[in-house]
Amino acid sequence: MLFKGNSLRVEWGFATKEADLNMKTTSVFAGQACGGRQGAEGANAPAQSAGVVRLTPMWRALARVAWGQRFLLFMLALSGIASAPVSAADPPKAAPQLGSPFTAAPFVETVAVPDTLRQLASGGYALYLRHGPTNNAIPDRTPRVDLQDCGTQRPLTVEGRQLMARVGDAIRKANIPVSELHISPMCRARESAEAAFPTITSLTDPRLIYLGNFTDAEKAPIVARTRQLLSMPVPSGSNRLVLAHAPNLMDLMGYFPKEGTLVVFRPLGEAAGFEYIASIPAAQWGGLLRKGQK
Repeated sequence: MLFKGNSLRVEWGFATKEADLNMKTTSVFAGQACGGRQGAEGANAPAQSAGVVRLTPMWRALARVAWGQRFLLFMLALSGIASAPVSAADPPKAAPQLGSPFTAAPFVETVAVPDTLRQLASGGYALYLRHGPTNNAIPDRTPRVDLQDCGTQRPLTVEGRQLMARVGDAIRKANIPVSELHISPMCRARESAEAAFPTITSLTDPRLIYLGNFTDAEKAPIVARTRQLLSMPVPSGSNRLVLAHAPNLMDLMGYFPKEGTLVVFRPLGEAAGFEYIASIPAAQWGGLLRKGQK
């Protein structure tokens, strides 16, 4: 078999015994016989005699490797499977997985500043208020919660009612007008509304019910209604307030506010949605009001 390079054409002949492996030269390296390379490559260069180059052990090993590689490529070409070399350092890439779950970035809460209260006093905002603290030792009797029987629901605590009364009082001290009050039909939401806004007539909306134990299909209309109430424009001089549950907001935007937290949104219209502005945890009201008076 003949292999051609830039300056050498060599015919490889192999004897039956490894020790008799010879290389018959039909030409020489450019301008120099193989035996003349002793000075450049030392004892590892092949020795030449009578037109036959006798290979040292290292050269015989290299010859076997070269022959094996050439023979393998020749056989692969004959079988039609040597279409392209594959590098072990560059393995085939797996096809992308369609429908892979997307993980949204964690929600970052923005605490309101005194200027937030001044903006709310001018109106035009949608507010979301989570009900007050409840007794977690008495959970909802799912799936048999009776909306007319508060004994089947997780109850608002005495401290919860007091906290919501303070939140409502702080909203009034900040001169924040509330013209619409939409509430969940759960007892803890209704009792929170009564404590915080005793003079405002609330609108009970079944589509604001607690969705923590619902399937995705059951959640869909609740999430859609929450989005609608936060997106619809609000006239200047008034604000819309939704009093409901943390899981509902979590399913809508990945935010789980603490009990008694007021969340501020700027409505952008039903097509565009809403913009999250800031949050006012219940414990922050005193400091905001004091700073706002300076």
